[in-house]
Amino acid sequence: MFKRLLIVFLFISFNSFSQPADSTNISIIDSKDLRGGVWLVSKWQFQNADPKIFNEQQHPSPSAVWQGVSLDSLKKFPVLIPDFKGTGWFRIYIQLDSSVHQHYLGMRFSQNGASEVFVNGKMFSKSGRFSTEKKKGLTSNTKNFLYFTTPDSGLTELLIKYENRDLVDFIDTKSRGAYLSVRLADANSSMFKTLPLTLFTVFYTLFFTIFFVHFILYLFYPKNYSNLYFAIFNLAFSIFCYSIVSMNQAATFSFAKTLFQQFLLLIAFVSLSALFNYLFGKFRLRFWTIAAILIILLIGSEVLYPEQANFAIAISASLVLFEALYLIIKARKNKIPDTIILLIGIIACLSLLIIGVLMALLGNGFMALGLIGLSVLFASFAILLSITAFLAAKIARTNDSLTNQLNKVEKLSNEKEHILKTQNEFLEHQVNERTSELQLEKQKSDDLLLNILPHEVAEELKNTGKTEAQHYDEVSVLFTDFVSFTSISQKLGVEELIHELNENFTAFDYIMEKHGLEKIKTIGDAYLAVSGLPNKNDRHAHAAISAALDILDYVEERKKISKYALDIRIGIHSGPLVAGIIGVKKFAYDIWGDTVNTAARMEQNSVSGKINISASTQELVQDTFICESREVISVKGKGDMEMYFVRSRKG
Repeated sequence: MFKRLLIVFLFISFNSFSQPADSTNISIIDSKDLRGGVWLVSKWQFQNADPKIFNEQQHPSPSAVWQGVSLDSLKKFPVLIPDFKGTGWFRIYIQLDSSVHQHYLGMRFSQNGASEVFVNGKMFSKSGRFSTEKKKGLTSNTKNFLYFTTPDSGLTELLIKYENRDLVDFIDTKSRGAYLSVRLADANSSMFKTLPLTLFTVFYTLFFTIFFVHFILYLFYPKNYSNLYFAIFNLAFSIFCYSIVSMNQAATFSFAKTLFQQFLLLIAFVSLSALFNYLFGKFRLRFWTIAAILIILLIGSEVLYPEQANFAIAISASLVLFEALYLIIKARKNKIPDTIILLIGIIACLSLLIIGVLMALLGNGFMALGLIGLSVLFASFAILLSITAFLAAKIARTNDSLTNQLNKVEKLSNEKEHILKTQNEFLEHQVNERTSELQLEKQKSDDLLLNILPHEVAEELKNTGKTEAQHYDEVSVLFTDFVSFTSISQKLGVEELIHELNENFTAFDYIMEKHGLEKIKTIGDAYLAVSGLPNKNDRHAHAAISAALDILDYVEERKKISKYALDIRIGIHSGPLVAGIIGVKKFAYDIWGDTVNTAARMEQNSVSGKINISASTQELVQDTFICESREVISVKGKGDMEMYFVRSRKG
């Protein structure tokens, strides 16, 4: 595939390899020579192989005799090696000077046939298929780039398993292009690294920038899917190019990585096809058929025929581009504006790709590789530029259309300005009146709701239409009750009684608001409030007792100005409870739990003009209030309980 044409395969070295028997067969290389590259021509050894077991054996037979050969005379194999049967092993031992021990080297490997390359006993690359394999008869014209790290000793064994049946059948193999050549260089030299890394860095930076721009455009206007499809296309290619750069830097190669790269190409091609179908066609059977073919070509070729991945990618790209060309020509016939931009881009892209393929077929060496990379770069840039320009022109055309419509509306509004102005003033007056009425009614409703419910509960009810009961771990419940109210009510008239209760309970409401207590309800002459909800308050007991003391003060002052003034007793208890609203009609905020019952018992066991609190409340306030212990009192349903009278605040 293209990535194998444009970059080197990255591999790591291994420690174990066989040692040469004769040191005179070692090719000694100086580190200075590696900067420009060294052709490995002489000091090669050849060993013939048994074709029947050639595919199964992992290493050449140790007992066989090695012959000295020279790779520059490879095309004269039948003459130089009379018993060559089309299969064999080639090896060379390379000794590097101490400055390049444990050094990162690059190797250019070119051949015509089927081969496996081993460095220090471990296979690094395979090209073509051997005749003993299931699907035989295929050879491969390969120019690969391999990376490896030299061992501590600097001695490296290069072993090539090679097959080319054409060399047996034809003496003049020049017409067949049979060859085998190896060139070694520093991996950091421009020959191996600068060109591919620069190209693919430009690739993934360019693709990602365009992805970001069009994805932002899609977020601003999600109804236009063309920006989304184009963004996906650019993101897939950006990740694809970045994976190639990262693979180069990490010097690793695996089937999983190449399969992932094929998957990224699949997403890119399918999204590009979706883009053109969205712009100029419909997602009919043609689109889904092409998508299925792309899956078979890109994924299937990598899994079943990896050596044909280049061919599969070329077919996939051509299929998508020719489909786009068909749709664009059809759109031109339908007089869709600005399609000429895409037509020029597609034709330029196809032309540049064809040039790149011709260079791959006719060219040789690193210059051809660089020209191929440039052709692919400019081809990609051509289609990116054309699609971006078309989408920009489409947005500009939409803006022009909207501007024209706005101008028409403005012209119409000027013609009917007087009528609309009069009508608008009338409508505005009515709207303001209705709005004021609604706001007034809403304010009344909110005020009424806040008089019934706590502020937080009322807001929750308005926003959600319901409210959930809440559990509170620690609050203080305050109960008050007027002494001998029943007997007094028989002596007073109804109006005097109601007036007196209203005066007292209104004053109590202000006291509750002052100390942050929440009034729950009144039951006859009883008044129920709670401290510590709905907003939690760590000093809930202190607030409750402060409110109770203010109530006693008020009652005493009331006696001075009213002949119907009543005596009162108060009870307070602290503990957990549940608060909330039950029912759906005439609902009211209420509290439940044993704490409420116990507070009622505190009030019932209090005396006129006194605040009776439980032991749990006394523990919370003993540092602030002076409390008088009472004898243990038996309480109905609760048993014996400790109680305290609150005398006054300390200090």
